[in-house]
Amino acid sequence: MGKGVALALVDAFESRIRDQHAVYWAYVYKDNLRAIRFYEKSGFYVEHEDYRGVIYAKRLGPQNPDPQRC
Repeated sequence: MGKGVALALVDAFESRIRDQHAVYWAYVYKDNLRAIRFYEKSGFYVEHEDYRGVIYAKRLGPQNPDPQRC
């Protein structure tokens, strides 16, 4: 933990899909606070919430959208 492995994996994943996909999502259980902090610090925004978790989205490209407009 704390070695930057998760960020390296996200960066590698994004570099592979950047040309094919404009946005991608991740589902996180609400009790996984470490993952929630990671996704929020990594530029993801809340797309939807349910009683168990949160769907985070991240738009690839030059700018992230205004989460209120998505």
